[in-house]
Amino acid sequence: MHLEAFGKIILLGEHAVLDGAPALAMPLPGAMRGRISAVGDGGIHLNPHIGDARVVTALELLGHLIPVGGFTLDWEASVPPGAGLGASASLSFLLAQAAWRVAHPATMPDPAHLAAVTHELEHCFHG
Repeated sequence: MHLEAFGKIILLGEHAVLDGAPALAMPLPGAMRGRISAVGDGGIHLNPHIGDARVVTALELLGHLIPVGGFTLDWEASVPPGAGLGASASLSFLLAQAAWRVAHPATMPDPAHLAAVTHELEHCFHG
């Protein structure tokens, strides 16, 4: 199953938009793409692997927010991390989508639930 997450360009408002401040932003389609494969060990894995402690924390949190039997997410990014283009939010959304699809394969993702999970995962990166 193929997944996609958008990035963003904030034109006005800077990063304060994450705290509810107004901003003018544009989406960046295809910032991250991924493909899910199920694994039986109960863990959530990224390929390529990211050993950053914030990613490890996000993966652990995801397992609590959307309990799954485990999966591997093969992913690729077209936005560099740390450039303010939404790489961490894109990865968070990609992970939320993947977990939902593995946990609930016969149902459409609930947009509100995916948004809430993405928001929680994003806190692992930005506090």
